[in-house]
Amino acid sequence: MDNQDFEQYADAKRIVGQVAATWENAFYEELKARGLSDYSQVKFLDFGCGDGRYFPYLMTKGFLAESIYGVEVSQKRIDRCRELGWVNARVLAIREPLPYQDGFFDVVNCVEVIEHIPRADLDFYLGEIVRVMKPRAFLILTTPNYPIKRLCDLVDAVVGGRWVRLRDDPTHVCRYNREKLHRVLSGHFSRMSFSPYK
Repeated sequence: MDNQDFEQYADAKRIVGQVAATWENAFYEELKARGLSDYSQVKFLDFGCGDGRYFPYLMTKGFLAESIYGVEVSQKRIDRCRELGWVNARVLAIREPLPYQDGFFDVVNCVEVIEHIPRADLDFYLGEIVRVMKPRAFLILTTPNYPIKRLCDLVDAVVGGRWVRLRDDPTHVCRYNREKLHRVLSGHFSRMSFSPYK
């Protein structure tokens, strides 16, 4: 598989499953800290929305469909999002600016995405994310922690018999640990908090 063929990747790996409890805790803690208790007023962007995991979740929590947006590079994944009824999910071409006005979103969600973005393009995307965030908005961002991820892959292969885990994800073109992540984010964000995701 070509490591940047996201349509082929959409066929090879479905992005499904429950929303992680660690994500939920961070999300609601940040909403509360900003006084965003009326979820029907919150504008949410899922940057790299995959197959739409967060859309039905948010709908069950009182967020409005018209205030939940998603962007994704794969048309196949956007088609899956549309099957869920997510009309505000759309394809975003590589290095295409976000199609939203400045200061539009209260929350930007970027779960397991930046490791798929070439380092040369990351500042562009982070700049776009910052541009569309309201002054008191927040970003939730997760990425695998290398080399710990590879150790977990090895354990999962040996103990769980999931030998495919010995091959790292071919679409991961950048590998981050806490220090590298802090370095790339500090050019765009003045306040950051780190915690384990999985």
